[in-house]
Amino acid sequence: KIRDISVELGPALEPIEVPAGPLRIVVRKDGYRDVVDDGFTVRAGEEKNYEVPDLVPIEGVLKLPCSVVGAKVTVWNKFDEIILDGEPVPSSGVLLVNLVVGTHRGEVAHEDYHKEKIDVIEIVEGKESGPDRIRLRAIPAQLTVTAPPGSSFWTEQEGEAATKRRIPGGERTLTIRTLKPGRYRIWLDGAEEKALTLTLKARDDRQVELGR
Repeated sequence: KIRDISVELGPALEPIEVPAGPLRIVVRKDGYRDVVDDGFTVRAGEEKNYEVPDLVPIEGVLKLPCSVVGAKVTVWNKFDEIILDGEPVPSSGVLLVNLVVGTHRGEVAHEDYHKEKIDVIEIVEGKESGPDRIRLRAIPAQLTVTAPPGSSFWTEQEGEAATKRRIPGGERTLTIRTLKPGRYRIWLDGAEEKALTLTLKARDDRQVELGR
């Protein structure tokens, strides 16, 4: 007769006392298919090891749209084990990756943006699921522009429309404190052919002079 014994294994694998004879070993873990083994027998007084085979995950697809290409996605399961370690968001802006089913938590990070935590990620077998579009908030850069008093100038981030700004009358500088990280062109009004090019990173504090 096969005897069933239920034991929860912790991180420390202590010996388990079992009756002599044939045993059914069933290995269960959340998010994985059960392993059932009816071919294990222990004789009276014998100490015998059982090697748990590789578990087969039950998977669904994490679908995570994100506003920042290259942002890295990390996911932890309910045991605080990392099941996705810094997977970058591809050029499509949507990360699609197989994950074990269950309720997880996550984080989206990029060096130029504030981290975004995801409290609940529910992965369902055979389906695409995940959070709504993640919109990361840029960590701004600061730029101080020196130019003739009262003059106007333009700033243009790559891929965005140019913005016109003006040096206050009687002043020679204007500090812009909330620029997104990226590549910029800056020029005095009417002198775009003399535009300066620079790349701003998060937390930068840069200075440029126009009209020299």
